[in-house]
Amino acid sequence: MFNKYLPSFLLDNKELVEILKVSNSEIKSIDNLIQDLYEQCFIKTATWGLKFWEENLDLKTDISKTYEERRSIILAKLRGQGTTTKKMIQSVAESFVDGIVKVIEKNKDYAFTINIESVKGFPYKLDSLYNAIDEIKPAHLGTEYNLKSTTKDKVRFASITRCAETITVYPWTPKETHVKGKIYIPTTNTNDFETTTIYPKGGN
Repeated sequence: MFNKYLPSFLLDNKELVEILKVSNSEIKSIDNLIQDLYEQCFIKTATWGLKFWEENLDLKTDISKTYEERRSIILAKLRGQGTTTKKMIQSVAESFVDGIVKVIEKNKDYAFTINIESVKGFPYKLDSLYNAIDEIKPAHLGTEYNLKSTTKDKVRFASITRCAETITVYPWTPKETHVKGKIYIPTTNTNDFETTTIYPKGGN
């Protein structure tokens, strides 16, 4: 971490390099702790810090529930403060599902319907959702739920065509063997020269 801020000639010092290694390790650990603490300040990333959110909102801490469900309960509690309206009910329901939520009022029947369409399914039981809605809705109104889970996946089809051919070769021995071919034998003509000298020269 500090290496890039130092002159290159200092990195030739073995003792300094070892000190930097230890320092970098400690600083990295501190940085991880700071990042972890920072994440506890936000509901959607908090883990061990959820209990402080729950204490602040007078919610019971139930460690048997997943982090995701506990976060949803906390968000629902925050969104459910104030006068109950159609928009509030929708917002509270959206705390528990990742999808489309619609609230349909049925004033003549003194009830309302919550239509929930999720594209990722429902990762846990929705008892916490039902309890959160019951807590904020007017006591004289009934509630109906229509849950729809639409999941998407890739399906691949493949086909293979297999064919085979069998060739049977029976033993066969030829009686005669004939070989045909052309043989070229190159020849050449040579020229010979001979000179004869008779001694002594001259005389009759």
